[in-house]
Amino acid sequence: MEKAWYKVWPKDVPQHFIFEDKVLENYVEEHARTNPDDTAVYFYGKIITYGELADMYLQLASQLHARGVGKGDTVALYMENSPQFIIAFLAVQRLGAIAVPMNPMFKRAELSHLLGDAGPKAIFIQENLLAHLCPILPEFPGLRIISTALTDFAPDHPEFPMSFAPMERTISRLPGEERILELIHYDDPIPPANACLDDTAVLQYTSGTTGMPKGAELTHRNIVANAFSFRDGVRTKPRDRHLSAMPLFHVIGLVNCMGSPLCNGGAIMLFHRFVPDVILEAIHKLQIQHWVSTATMNIAVINHPNAANYDLSSLSGCLSGGAPVPKPIFERFYEVTRTRLLEGYGLSETTAQITMNFMENARVGSAGIPLMDADIRVVAIDDPNVEVPPGQQGELAFKGPMVMKGYWKNLEATAAAFVDGWFLSGDLGHVDEDGYVHISGRKKELIKSSGFSVFPNEVESIMHKHTAIKEVCVVGVAHDYRGEEVKAYVVLKEEAIGNVTEQDIVEWAKEHMAVYKYPRKVEFLNELPKTGSGKLLRRALYERANQIQKT
Repeated sequence: MEKAWYKVWPKDVPQHFIFEDKVLENYVEEHARTNPDDTAVYFYGKIITYGELADMYLQLASQLHARGVGKGDTVALYMENSPQFIIAFLAVQRLGAIAVPMNPMFKRAELSHLLGDAGPKAIFIQENLLAHLCPILPEFPGLRIISTALTDFAPDHPEFPMSFAPMERTISRLPGEERILELIHYDDPIPPANACLDDTAVLQYTSGTTGMPKGAELTHRNIVANAFSFRDGVRTKPRDRHLSAMPLFHVIGLVNCMGSPLCNGGAIMLFHRFVPDVILEAIHKLQIQHWVSTATMNIAVINHPNAANYDLSSLSGCLSGGAPVPKPIFERFYEVTRTRLLEGYGLSETTAQITMNFMENARVGSAGIPLMDADIRVVAIDDPNVEVPPGQQGELAFKGPMVMKGYWKNLEATAAAFVDGWFLSGDLGHVDEDGYVHISGRKKELIKSSGFSVFPNEVESIMHKHTAIKEVCVVGVAHDYRGEEVKAYVVLKEEAIGNVTEQDIVEWAKEHMAVYKYPRKVEFLNELPKTGSGKLLRRALYERANQIQKT
């Protein structure tokens, strides 16, 4: 039977992938041969062409190979956004080795867990992060250290304010430590390409909000599939300019902001981190066409006091992920940018998006339709073997070329994540009659109030209609009578601070939603806790709310 979403599928987008026998690095090398002078990476005014990028990563691959790194070995990338991250990632791919992107905000305990689990032969590391590595180095004898400074590839005269500055190194050079800048200037023979589509390419560690992070094994096929699904979904072309302010260590940044432009011969307009003033000015001056963001970034842009002073009309394809986007944010985004925001949905385990809204037939309030060759089913919350009918809430389960192999060295977790080949996402939602996916929230975040199911995202979407609310997060709090009641953590817009009370918000919510659903408690915060990729840490607020309740 034909899938429901094929009724709304764009006519000029293929429904199925035809994979060439190429991984991401092969596409980059090909662009370097055919269009060597095209811009591959822009970094605050520093331009690296495809020809230059290939020269650097191929020589780095040669030096890694000479130091014993080969097919199937793991290599850690403990760096913030920088050209060095891209160069190192491609060098690892060339050898058929496995890249392990690591959150640069991780400290000693988290770093020790990831290094112990992934077992890398080498680590690319920023100099200012060595202080976290040095105390645990005795645990990892033989680990090769290749260091870099953020300023190594920064221009002498930046075109935009940089969110970093030269830092004096506080740790002496370690025994055996080498530097990326030294290794890329050798002139040794280049090792042959050694990666196949179904080899593991990346260990993408999950956020770890419900326990220690697990390494999702993503293959080269996974990465290529989603790199091209993004291309087709937002209509990117060779030489298009892609804003890259998402962290590259995160799967969205890795695949959509880096992998997709590189596969398609685009230009990565790379920024160290998201700074609203800088990003608005960059879109205006550089005439950027594509931007992948999170709801947090969208909110920062539309609430920026000077947003109207920038010409953002060059934007043509903007994808938002990481969390559902409330409808008022969509509307305001269009007012500010004059382009539509497209929402998608995915996880580390699905190599970023597995559903998204295409440029044609986008449906606001949904996470779009399954991508090429992807399939979805909605299963009962208490029994993953039972499929529920369209329109009914359940847990989302997926198949497709973007779904991971499994969890690295964790057969038990892998077995728990799959049922008859379907990946259980842990997210709740439903699929409508046209195949559009609607996300309700995490299975573990479902609030049961007076016997009713309350979906946090639904409550948050309604609360975003309040003119004083900038950001909101809803959690369940234990209650003797109701089982749980709803609590909202709210960040007010600047002009509302001091003019709106927590009780005002409660009374407004009481008028706008069902009695079991509205937040009985509201607490104002200066900001909501988030991960390094901008994803809301709902678990931290849940624990805070329930600890306060116990007290």
